[in-house]
Amino acid sequence: FELIQGYGELYFENALGHNRPISIRAGRQSLELLDRRLIGNNQFRNTTNNFEGYRLRFGKKQNDWDLDTFALQPVERYKYEFDQPDEDTWIYGAVLSLKQWSELITIQPYFLGRKVNGDPKNRISADRKADMDIYAPGLRVYGLFWDSGFDFDADINKQFGRFGSLTGSNPTNYSQSLRQHDALAYSLELGYSFDHDWKPRASVYYGFGTGDKSSADNLNQRFDAFYGFN
Repeated sequence: FELIQGYGELYFENALGHNRPISIRAGRQSLELLDRRLIGNNQFRNTTNNFEGYRLRFGKKQNDWDLDTFALQPVERYKYEFDQPDEDTWIYGAVLSLKQWSELITIQPYFLGRKVNGDPKNRISADRKADMDIYAPGLRVYGLFWDSGFDFDADINKQFGRFGSLTGSNPTNYSQSLRQHDALAYSLELGYSFDHDWKPRASVYYGFGTGDKSSADNLNQRFDAFYGFN
């Protein structure tokens, strides 16, 4: 009986011109961005990702361009009380969708960030965390190969910043070490939709993400999947 979404919204239908709105949301929201590999609802398990915070959107999906910006806190799951946002963590960013150059191809430059204010000495293990400050610019391009039935989706994401890890045997002597974060991921999907009433589609997918080469150096290379389909 948990509340998945509950937000207020101001919607200005023609603020940027005819049928080009500005919308402002505040409250608890579910959110999916890009190809859902970094921000998604993750509906294949028994809980769904959702967030609390603010979302400001310029334009809408049907326009030839739109800009989606947000600053949100992930909602933590509690078994016997109402879920609450993680007040130590913020995710933020913007996704720009450009479609004015082609009806078949969409270009999406984007930026995502995650900031965690750590609490290494917290006696509750679920609340014990290290500092994190990750910046993740990327570029996604997807669309159709004319009327051939073929489609494609390509994405590349570069991450940098700081990544914290905890050391110690108990909360009284826990300490954290901050390492430089330097990671990369990219993916490519090619698909074909058959001309049939059932609309069957076959596809091939390749994805790559870096892993940490050594835990003993001052560099963390493990790609952070944020809150998407991992």
